[in-house]
Amino acid sequence: MFRRLLTLLLIVGLVASACSGSTTEILEPTPERDAPDISILPPADPDALDGDGGQDDAFEQPENTDDGRLVVQDAAWQLSTMLPDGTEVAPLTDPGTRNFQAAWAPDGSRIAWVAVDETTGRTTISLDRFDRSDLRSVEVDQTPFYLYWDPSAARIAHLSNSPGGIDLSIAEPFAEDGPTNRRIDRGEPFFMAWGPDGDELLVHASGFRLDQIDLGSATIIIDEFPAAFGAPAWLPDDSLVFADIEDDEQFLITTGSSGEGRRPLVTFPGRLRFSVSNEGNRVVMQATLAPDDDPVVTASADPAERGDVEFALQVDPTPTPEFDDSLDAIDPIQLGIPYVMGTFGGEPFPLSNLPAHALFPSPDGQSVAWFETAPGGRGAMVLRVDTGGQTYTTPAFVPSEESVNAYWPFFDQYEQSHDFWSPSSRLFVFAGRQLGESADGIWTFDRDTGNITRIADGVVASFTRTPQAGGAASAL
Repeated sequence: MFRRLLTLLLIVGLVASACSGSTTEILEPTPERDAPDISILPPADPDALDGDGGQDDAFEQPENTDDGRLVVQDAAWQLSTMLPDGTEVAPLTDPGTRNFQAAWAPDGSRIAWVAVDETTGRTTISLDRFDRSDLRSVEVDQTPFYLYWDPSAARIAHLSNSPGGIDLSIAEPFAEDGPTNRRIDRGEPFFMAWGPDGDELLVHASGFRLDQIDLGSATIIIDEFPAAFGAPAWLPDDSLVFADIEDDEQFLITTGSSGEGRRPLVTFPGRLRFSVSNEGNRVVMQATLAPDDDPVVTASADPAERGDVEFALQVDPTPTPEFDDSLDAIDPIQLGIPYVMGTFGGEPFPLSNLPAHALFPSPDGQSVAWFETAPGGRGAMVLRVDTGGQTYTTPAFVPSEESVNAYWPFFDQYEQSHDFWSPSSRLFVFAGRQLGESADGIWTFDRDTGNITRIADGVVASFTRTPQAGGAASAL
Protein backbone atom coordinates (compact mmCIF):
# COMPACT_ATOMS: atom_id res chain seq x y z
CA MET A 1 0.00 0.00 0.00
CA PHE A 2 2.05 2.89 1.23
CA ARG A 3 4.88 4.03 3.43
CA ARG A 4 3.96 5.80 6.62
CA LEU A 5 6.71 8.40 6.28
CA LEU A 6 5.32 9.84 3.09
CA THR A 7 5.81 13.47 2.14
CA LEU A 8 2.44 14.89 1.22
CA LEU A 9 1.93 17.80 -1.12
CA LEU A 10 -1.19 18.78 0.80
CA ILE A 11 -1.70 22.00 2.69
CA VAL A 12 -4.69 21.66 4.89
CA GLY A 13 -7.21 22.83 7.55
CA LEU A 14 -10.84 22.16 9.44
CA VAL A 15 -14.24 23.20 11.10
CA ALA A 16 -15.90 25.81 13.36
CA SER A 17 -16.88 26.14 17.01
CA ALA A 18 -15.01 26.43 20.27
CA CYS A 19 -11.85 24.44 20.90
CA SER A 20 -12.92 22.80 24.14
CA GLY A 21 -16.07 21.26 25.49
CA SER A 22 -19.02 20.10 23.41
CA THR A 23 -20.10 22.80 21.01
CA THR A 24 -22.52 22.80 18.09
CA GLU A 25 -23.00 24.87 14.97
CA ILE A 26 -25.88 24.45 12.54
CA LEU A 27 -25.02 24.69 8.84
CA GLU A 28 -27.34 25.79 6.10
CA PRO A 29 -27.18 23.69 2.92
CA THR A 30 -26.21 25.22 -0.40
CA PRO A 31 -29.04 25.59 -2.92
CA GLU A 32 -30.14 22.18 -4.13
CA ARG A 33 -28.62 21.16 -7.44
CA ASP A 34 -29.82 18.55 -9.86
CA ALA A 35 -29.39 15.17 -8.22
CA PRO A 36 -28.42 12.03 -10.15
CA ASP A 37 -31.40 10.18 -11.56
CA ILE A 38 -32.43 6.97 -9.77
CA SER A 39 -31.50 5.01 -12.89
CA ILE A 40 -27.91 6.17 -12.39
CA LEU A 41 -27.86 5.24 -8.71
CA PRO A 42 -29.90 2.02 -8.40
CA PRO A 43 -30.41 0.04 -5.20
CA ALA A 44 -27.86 -2.55 -4.17
CA ASP A 45 -30.15 -5.45 -5.10
CA PRO A 46 -32.07 -4.84 -8.35
CA ASP A 47 -34.12 -8.00 -7.76
CA ALA A 48 -35.53 -6.60 -4.50
CA LEU A 49 -37.63 -3.86 -6.13
CA ASP A 50 -41.34 -3.56 -5.45
CA GLY A 51 -44.17 -3.19 -7.93
CA ASP A 52 -43.35 -4.01 -11.51
CA GLY A 53 -39.61 -4.03 -10.86
CA GLY A 54 -38.94 -0.79 -12.71
CA GLN A 55 -36.10 1.47 -11.66
CA ASP A 56 -38.50 4.10 -10.31
CA ASP A 57 -39.71 1.73 -7.60
CA ALA A 58 -38.43 2.45 -4.11
CA PHE A 59 -35.95 0.09 -2.49
CA GLU A 60 -37.38 -0.61 0.96
CA GLN A 61 -35.24 -1.65 3.89
CA PRO A 62 -35.59 -1.25 7.65
CA GLU A 63 -34.34 2.09 8.91
CA ASN A 64 -31.14 1.76 10.92
CA THR A 65 -31.03 4.20 13.82
CA ASP A 66 -27.86 2.86 15.46
CA ASP A 67 -25.01 5.38 15.63
CA GLY A 68 -22.62 2.91 17.24
CA ARG A 69 -19.59 3.87 19.27
CA LEU A 70 -16.37 5.76 18.48
CA VAL A 71 -12.76 4.86 19.15
CA VAL A 72 -10.62 7.99 19.55
CA GLN A 73 -6.85 8.50 19.46
CA ASP A 74 -5.66 11.57 21.35
CA ALA A 75 -2.52 13.71 20.98
CA ALA A 76 -0.76 11.69 23.74
CA TRP A 77 -1.13 8.42 21.75
CA GLN A 78 -3.82 7.08 24.09
CA LEU A 79 -7.09 5.45 22.99
CA SER A 80 -10.60 5.64 24.39
CA THR A 81 -14.10 4.80 23.25
CA MET A 82 -17.24 6.88 23.64
CA LEU A 83 -20.73 7.40 22.35
CA PRO A 84 -21.06 9.79 19.39
CA ASP A 85 -22.21 12.62 21.67
CA GLY A 86 -18.97 12.39 23.68
CA THR A 87 -20.51 10.68 26.72
CA GLU A 88 -19.71 7.31 28.34
CA VAL A 89 -15.97 7.73 27.78
CA ALA A 90 -14.08 4.46 28.40
CA PRO A 91 -10.24 4.60 28.39
CA LEU A 92 -8.73 1.73 26.42
CA THR A 93 -4.97 2.19 26.96
CA ASP A 94 -2.54 3.40 29.64
CA PRO A 95 0.39 5.86 29.70
CA GLY A 96 3.78 4.31 28.98
CA THR A 97 2.71 3.04 25.56
CA ARG A 98 2.20 4.70 22.20
CA ASN A 99 -1.06 3.47 20.66
CA PHE A 100 -2.31 4.11 17.14
CA GLN A 101 -4.13 2.65 14.12
CA ALA A 102 -7.18 1.63 16.15
CA ALA A 103 -9.57 -0.56 14.12
CA TRP A 104 -12.95 -2.00 15.13
CA ALA A 105 -13.67 -5.66 14.42
CA PRO A 106 -16.49 -6.02 11.87
CA ASP A 107 -18.92 -7.30 14.51
CA GLY A 108 -18.07 -4.45 16.89
CA SER A 109 -16.90 -6.89 19.55
CA ARG A 110 -13.30 -5.69 19.84
CA ILE A 111 -10.85 -2.97 18.88
CA ALA A 112 -7.34 -3.80 17.63
CA TRP A 113 -4.47 -1.33 17.65
CA VAL A 114 -0.68 -1.08 17.46
CA ALA A 115 0.96 -0.69 20.90
CA VAL A 116 4.62 0.27 21.38
CA ASP A 117 6.14 0.13 24.86
CA GLU A 118 7.99 3.42 25.35
CA THR A 119 10.59 1.83 27.65
CA THR A 120 11.47 -1.41 25.84
CA GLY A 121 10.33 -0.65 22.29
CA ARG A 122 8.38 -3.93 22.25
CA THR A 123 5.63 -3.79 19.66
CA THR A 124 2.37 -5.74 19.72
CA ILE A 125 -0.94 -5.81 17.99
CA SER A 126 -3.24 -5.46 20.98
CA LEU A 127 -6.98 -6.04 21.04
CA ASP A 128 -9.65 -5.73 23.68
CA ARG A 129 -13.33 -5.19 24.24
CA PHE A 130 -14.30 -1.57 24.76
CA ASP A 131 -14.78 -2.26 28.49
CA ARG A 132 -11.23 -3.76 28.73
CA SER A 133 -12.57 -7.16 29.73
CA ASP A 134 -10.56 -9.37 27.35
CA LEU A 135 -7.11 -7.96 26.51
CA ARG A 136 -5.07 -10.03 24.06
CA SER A 137 -1.88 -9.33 22.13
CA VAL A 138 0.19 -10.65 19.23
CA GLU A 139 3.92 -9.87 19.19
CA VAL A 140 5.32 -8.55 15.90
CA ASP A 141 8.88 -7.91 14.74
CA GLN A 142 8.16 -4.81 12.67
CA THR A 143 5.84 -1.99 13.76
CA PRO A 144 2.65 -2.11 11.64
CA PHE A 145 1.30 1.10 10.18
CA TYR A 146 -2.08 -0.31 9.08
CA LEU A 147 -4.51 -2.91 10.48
CA TYR A 148 -7.44 -4.55 8.65
CA TRP A 149 -9.74 -7.16 10.30
CA ASP A 150 -11.12 -9.98 8.16
CA PRO A 151 -14.94 -10.27 7.87
CA SER A 152 -15.11 -13.10 10.42
CA ALA A 153 -13.25 -11.05 13.07
CA ALA A 154 -10.72 -13.89 13.46
CA ARG A 155 -7.66 -12.50 11.63
CA ILE A 156 -5.96 -9.14 11.26
CA ALA A 157 -4.04 -8.30 8.10
CA HIS A 158 -1.35 -5.70 8.74
CA LEU A 159 1.29 -3.81 6.80
CA SER A 160 4.76 -2.82 7.98
CA ASN A 161 7.91 -1.38 6.44
CA SER A 162 10.84 -3.72 5.84
CA PRO A 163 14.23 -3.38 4.08
CA GLY A 164 12.73 -5.06 1.00
CA GLY A 165 9.52 -3.05 0.76
CA ILE A 166 6.17 -3.29 2.53
CA ASP A 167 5.32 -6.61 4.20
CA LEU A 168 1.81 -8.04 4.42
CA SER A 169 1.36 -10.27 7.46
CA ILE A 170 -1.59 -12.04 9.06
CA ALA A 171 -2.07 -12.05 12.85
CA GLU A 172 -4.36 -14.69 14.34
CA PRO A 173 -4.96 -13.76 18.00
CA PHE A 174 -7.43 -16.60 18.61
CA ALA A 175 -5.46 -19.48 17.06
CA GLU A 176 -5.94 -22.82 18.81
CA ASP A 177 -2.29 -23.11 19.83
CA GLY A 178 -1.92 -19.48 20.82
CA PRO A 179 -1.54 -16.19 18.94
CA THR A 180 0.36 -16.43 15.65
CA ASN A 181 1.74 -14.03 13.09
CA ARG A 182 3.10 -14.85 9.64
CA ARG A 183 4.28 -12.80 6.70
CA ILE A 184 2.68 -13.78 3.41
CA ASP A 185 3.61 -11.19 0.79
CA ARG A 186 5.74 -8.15 -0.01
CA GLY A 187 5.43 -5.26 -2.44
CA GLU A 188 5.44 -1.49 -2.65
CA PRO A 189 2.99 0.20 -2.74
CA PHE A 190 0.55 -2.28 -1.24
CA PHE A 191 -3.28 -2.35 -1.27
CA MET A 192 -5.70 -5.16 -0.46
CA ALA A 193 -9.28 -6.30 0.14
CA TRP A 194 -10.52 -9.26 2.19
CA GLY A 195 -12.77 -11.79 0.50
CA PRO A 196 -16.29 -12.20 1.95
CA ASP A 197 -15.36 -15.41 3.81
CA GLY A 198 -12.18 -14.05 5.38
CA ASP A 199 -9.89 -16.78 4.01
CA GLU A 200 -8.69 -14.97 0.87
CA LEU A 201 -7.21 -11.59 0.04
CA LEU A 202 -7.29 -9.61 -3.20
CA VAL A 203 -3.88 -7.92 -3.33
CA HIS A 204 -2.80 -5.04 -5.55
CA ALA A 205 0.92 -4.71 -4.98
CA SER A 206 3.94 -3.01 -6.53
CA GLY A 207 1.76 -0.92 -8.79
CA PHE A 208 0.98 -3.57 -11.38
CA ARG A 209 0.09 -7.00 -10.01
CA LEU A 210 -3.37 -8.07 -8.90
CA ASP A 211 -3.32 -11.40 -7.06
CA GLN A 212 -5.81 -13.50 -5.13
CA ILE A 213 -4.15 -15.01 -2.07
CA ASP A 214 -5.72 -18.11 -0.57
CA LEU A 215 -4.42 -18.22 3.00
CA GLY A 216 -4.53 -22.01 2.98
CA SER A 217 -2.64 -22.73 -0.21
CA ALA A 218 -1.53 -20.54 -3.11
CA THR A 219 -1.61 -17.25 -4.97
CA ILE A 220 -3.61 -16.94 -8.19
CA ILE A 221 -2.89 -14.09 -10.59
CA ILE A 222 -6.10 -12.20 -11.38
CA ASP A 223 -4.48 -9.66 -13.68
CA GLU A 224 -0.79 -9.43 -14.58
CA PHE A 225 -0.93 -5.78 -15.61
CA PRO A 226 -4.01 -3.91 -14.34
CA ALA A 227 -4.44 -0.17 -14.78
CA ALA A 228 -3.08 2.47 -12.39
CA PHE A 229 -5.22 2.48 -9.26
CA GLY A 230 -5.05 1.92 -5.50
CA ALA A 231 -7.21 -0.43 -3.44
CA PRO A 232 -9.47 -3.01 -5.14
CA ALA A 233 -12.86 -3.97 -3.75
CA TRP A 234 -14.26 -7.48 -3.19
CA LEU A 235 -18.02 -7.32 -2.75
CA PRO A 236 -20.18 -9.75 -0.71
CA ASP A 237 -21.52 -11.43 -3.88
CA ASP A 238 -17.90 -12.32 -4.83
CA SER A 239 -17.77 -9.73 -7.61
CA LEU A 240 -14.66 -7.57 -7.86
CA VAL A 241 -14.13 -3.88 -8.56
CA PHE A 242 -10.76 -2.71 -9.84
CA ALA A 243 -9.13 -0.87 -12.74
CA ASP A 244 -8.00 -2.60 -15.92
CA ILE A 245 -6.67 -1.75 -19.38
CA GLU A 246 -8.37 -2.44 -22.71
CA ASP A 247 -7.18 -1.07 -26.08
CA ASP A 248 -4.72 1.23 -24.32
CA GLU A 249 -7.47 2.84 -22.23
CA GLN A 250 -7.83 2.60 -18.45
CA PHE A 251 -11.25 1.58 -17.09
CA LEU A 252 -12.85 1.10 -13.71
CA ILE A 253 -14.49 -2.29 -14.10
CA THR A 254 -16.75 -4.66 -12.21
CA THR A 255 -16.82 -8.41 -12.63
CA GLY A 256 -19.62 -10.91 -12.34
CA SER A 257 -20.05 -13.06 -9.26
CA SER A 258 -16.95 -15.18 -8.66
CA GLY A 259 -14.89 -12.70 -10.67
CA GLU A 260 -15.83 -13.57 -14.25
CA GLY A 261 -16.16 -11.00 -17.03
CA ARG A 262 -15.13 -7.36 -17.23
CA ARG A 263 -17.83 -4.66 -17.30
CA PRO A 264 -16.38 -1.17 -17.81
CA LEU A 265 -17.93 1.65 -15.77
CA VAL A 266 -15.75 4.68 -16.55
CA THR A 267 -12.47 5.48 -18.25
CA PHE A 268 -9.93 7.72 -16.59
CA PRO A 269 -6.56 9.41 -17.02
CA GLY A 270 -3.68 9.12 -14.55
CA ARG A 271 -4.35 7.00 -11.47
CA LEU A 272 -7.76 6.14 -9.99
CA ARG A 273 -8.81 6.16 -6.33
CA PHE A 274 -12.29 4.83 -5.56
CA SER A 275 -14.48 3.52 -2.74
CA VAL A 276 -17.65 1.44 -2.77
CA SER A 277 -20.39 2.04 -0.19
CA ASN A 278 -21.09 -0.71 2.34
CA GLU A 279 -24.37 -1.47 0.59
CA GLY A 280 -22.40 -1.97 -2.63
CA ASN A 281 -24.70 0.28 -4.64
CA ARG A 282 -22.56 3.41 -5.05
CA VAL A 283 -18.96 4.04 -6.00
CA VAL A 284 -17.16 7.35 -5.49
CA MET A 285 -14.00 8.03 -7.45
CA GLN A 286 -11.28 10.49 -8.34
CA ALA A 287 -8.55 10.41 -10.97
CA THR A 288 -5.18 11.83 -9.90
CA LEU A 289 -1.82 12.32 -11.54
CA ALA A 290 -0.07 8.96 -11.86
CA PRO A 291 2.93 8.47 -9.54
CA ASP A 292 6.39 8.11 -11.03
CA ASP A 293 7.51 5.48 -8.50
CA ASP A 294 9.14 2.38 -9.95
CA PRO A 295 7.60 -0.91 -8.81
CA VAL A 296 9.56 -3.04 -6.38
CA VAL A 297 8.23 -6.56 -6.99
CA THR A 298 7.15 -8.07 -10.31
CA ALA A 299 3.82 -9.72 -10.93
CA SER A 300 5.14 -13.25 -10.69
CA ALA A 301 8.27 -12.76 -8.60
CA ASP A 302 10.29 -15.78 -7.59
CA PRO A 303 9.47 -16.82 -4.00
CA ALA A 304 13.07 -16.24 -3.00
CA GLU A 305 12.78 -12.60 -4.07
CA ARG A 306 9.64 -12.15 -1.97
CA GLY A 307 11.32 -13.40 1.21
CA ASP A 308 10.10 -16.10 3.58
CA VAL A 309 6.56 -16.39 2.22
CA GLU A 310 5.00 -19.39 3.93
CA PHE A 311 3.10 -20.98 1.07
CA ALA A 312 3.70 -21.87 -2.55
CA LEU A 313 2.82 -19.51 -5.39
CA GLN A 314 0.67 -20.40 -8.37
CA VAL A 315 1.82 -18.02 -11.06
CA ASP A 316 -0.19 -19.31 -14.04
CA PRO A 317 -2.99 -16.78 -14.55
CA THR A 318 -6.41 -17.90 -15.63
CA PRO A 319 -7.45 -16.78 -19.15
CA THR A 320 -8.21 -13.06 -19.19
CA PRO A 321 -12.01 -12.55 -19.16
CA GLU A 322 -13.53 -10.64 -22.05
CA PHE A 323 -14.54 -6.99 -21.79
CA ASP A 324 -18.20 -6.20 -22.30
CA ASP A 325 -18.05 -4.04 -25.43
CA SER A 326 -21.82 -3.70 -25.84
CA LEU A 327 -21.96 -0.38 -23.95
CA ASP A 328 -21.76 3.08 -25.50
CA ALA A 329 -18.45 4.91 -25.51
CA ILE A 330 -17.57 6.38 -22.11
CA ASP A 331 -16.04 9.84 -21.76
CA PRO A 332 -13.09 10.01 -19.36
CA ILE A 333 -13.58 11.63 -15.97
CA GLN A 334 -11.58 14.79 -15.19
CA LEU A 335 -8.47 14.82 -13.01
CA GLY A 336 -9.06 15.72 -9.36
CA ILE A 337 -12.84 16.07 -9.56
CA PRO A 338 -14.90 13.83 -7.20
CA TYR A 339 -17.56 11.68 -8.89
CA VAL A 340 -20.31 9.30 -7.79
CA MET A 341 -22.10 6.64 -9.83
CA GLY A 342 -23.97 3.37 -9.41
CA THR A 343 -22.05 0.12 -9.47
CA PHE A 344 -24.62 -1.12 -12.03
CA GLY A 345 -23.63 1.58 -14.51
CA GLY A 346 -24.85 4.97 -15.71
CA GLU A 347 -23.02 8.24 -16.16
CA PRO A 348 -20.57 9.36 -13.48
CA PHE A 349 -21.93 12.42 -11.67
CA PRO A 350 -19.51 15.21 -10.59
CA LEU A 351 -19.99 16.22 -6.98
CA SER A 352 -17.95 19.40 -7.31
CA ASN A 353 -15.93 21.35 -9.83
CA LEU A 354 -12.99 21.50 -7.42
CA PRO A 355 -10.45 18.79 -6.56
CA ALA A 356 -11.08 16.59 -3.51
CA HIS A 357 -8.49 15.36 -1.00
CA ALA A 358 -10.40 12.29 0.25
CA LEU A 359 -13.82 10.75 -0.47
CA PHE A 360 -16.05 8.81 1.94
CA PRO A 361 -19.41 7.30 0.84
CA SER A 362 -21.94 6.64 3.60
CA PRO A 363 -22.75 2.98 4.36
CA ASP A 364 -26.21 3.31 2.79
CA GLY A 365 -24.76 4.90 -0.35
CA GLN A 366 -27.02 7.95 -0.12
CA SER A 367 -24.38 10.50 0.95
CA VAL A 368 -20.77 11.35 0.15
CA ALA A 369 -18.39 13.33 2.37
CA TRP A 370 -15.21 14.83 0.97
CA PHE A 371 -12.59 17.45 1.78
CA GLU A 372 -11.62 20.44 -0.36
CA THR A 373 -9.11 23.26 -0.04
CA ALA A 374 -10.93 26.22 1.49
CA PRO A 375 -11.40 29.42 -0.53
CA GLY A 376 -8.40 31.65 0.01
CA GLY A 377 -6.09 28.71 0.68
CA ARG A 378 -3.57 29.39 3.49
CA GLY A 379 -3.68 25.77 4.54
CA ALA A 380 -7.40 25.63 5.28
CA MET A 381 -9.87 22.90 4.33
CA VAL A 382 -13.63 22.49 4.31
CA LEU A 383 -15.71 19.35 4.70
CA ARG A 384 -18.49 18.99 2.13
CA VAL A 385 -21.33 16.48 2.41
CA ASP A 386 -23.76 15.74 -0.42
CA THR A 387 -27.07 13.93 0.08
CA GLY A 388 -29.30 13.64 -2.97
CA GLY A 389 -28.08 16.91 -4.46
CA GLN A 390 -28.21 18.93 -1.24
CA THR A 391 -24.70 19.92 -0.15
CA TYR A 392 -23.46 21.19 3.21
CA THR A 393 -20.11 22.96 3.51
CA THR A 394 -18.42 23.50 6.88
CA PRO A 395 -16.44 26.60 7.81
CA ALA A 396 -12.69 26.33 7.18
CA PHE A 397 -10.62 24.25 9.58
CA VAL A 398 -7.14 22.73 9.99
CA PRO A 399 -7.25 18.90 9.88
CA SER A 400 -5.16 16.88 12.31
CA GLU A 401 -1.76 15.75 11.06
CA GLU A 402 -2.79 12.13 11.71
CA SER A 403 -5.70 12.52 9.30
CA VAL A 404 -3.61 14.21 6.64
CA ASN A 405 -0.51 12.02 6.83
CA ALA A 406 -1.87 8.55 7.59
CA TYR A 407 -5.49 8.38 6.46
CA TRP A 408 -6.52 10.79 3.71
CA PRO A 409 -3.87 9.88 1.12
CA PHE A 410 -5.09 6.27 1.27
CA PHE A 411 -8.81 6.79 1.79
CA ASP A 412 -9.60 4.03 -0.71
CA GLN A 413 -7.83 1.52 1.55
CA TYR A 414 -9.13 2.89 4.86
CA GLU A 415 -12.70 2.82 3.55
CA GLN A 416 -12.37 -0.99 3.59
CA SER A 417 -11.21 -1.23 7.21
CA HIS A 418 -12.58 1.82 9.03
CA ASP A 419 -15.95 3.57 9.15
CA PHE A 420 -15.96 7.35 9.43
CA TRP A 421 -19.74 7.34 8.94
CA SER A 422 -21.90 5.99 11.75
CA PRO A 423 -23.78 2.68 11.27
CA SER A 424 -27.00 4.61 10.57
CA SER A 425 -25.27 6.79 7.94
CA ARG A 426 -26.43 9.83 9.93
CA LEU A 427 -23.14 11.05 11.42
CA PHE A 428 -19.72 11.65 9.86
CA VAL A 429 -16.67 12.00 12.13
CA PHE A 430 -13.49 13.95 11.45
CA ALA A 431 -10.61 15.53 13.39
CA GLY A 432 -9.05 18.99 13.39
CA ARG A 433 -9.12 22.43 14.89
CA GLN A 434 -10.58 25.87 14.34
CA LEU A 435 -8.38 28.34 12.50
CA GLY A 436 -6.12 30.08 14.98
CA GLU A 437 -6.47 27.36 17.63
CA SER A 438 -3.83 24.79 18.60
CA ALA A 439 -5.78 21.80 20.01
CA ASP A 440 -7.21 19.17 17.66
CA GLY A 441 -10.69 17.90 18.40
CA ILE A 442 -13.11 15.22 17.25
CA TRP A 443 -16.14 16.59 15.39
CA THR A 444 -19.32 15.05 14.04
CA PHE A 445 -21.51 16.26 11.20
CA ASP A 446 -25.21 15.30 11.36
CA ARG A 447 -26.66 15.00 7.86
CA ASP A 448 -30.24 15.10 9.19
CA THR A 449 -29.89 18.44 10.99
CA GLY A 450 -26.79 20.08 9.53
CA ASN A 451 -25.22 20.26 13.02
CA ILE A 452 -21.45 20.11 13.47
CA THR A 453 -20.43 19.29 17.04
CA ARG A 454 -17.08 19.10 18.82
CA ILE A 455 -17.34 16.09 21.14
CA ALA A 456 -13.80 15.47 22.46
CA ASP A 457 -10.08 16.17 22.14
CA GLY A 458 -8.37 13.88 19.66
CA VAL A 459 -6.48 13.48 16.38
CA VAL A 460 -8.47 10.71 14.67
CA ALA A 461 -11.64 8.69 15.33
CA SER A 462 -13.77 6.03 13.66
CA PHE A 463 -17.13 4.39 14.23
CA THR A 464 -17.97 0.80 14.98
CA ARG A 465 -17.48 -1.19 11.79
CA THR A 466 -20.64 -2.21 9.95
CA PRO A 467 -19.99 -4.00 6.65
CA GLN A 468 -23.69 -4.18 5.75
CA ALA A 469 -24.75 -0.94 7.46
CA GLY A 470 -26.07 -3.08 10.31
CA GLY A 471 -26.36 -2.26 14.00
CA ALA A 472 -23.51 -1.89 16.43
CA ALA A 473 -25.25 -3.00 19.60
CA SER A 474 -22.57 -5.58 20.35
CA ALA A 475 -20.10 -2.79 21.02
CA LEU A 476 -22.24 -0.90 23.51
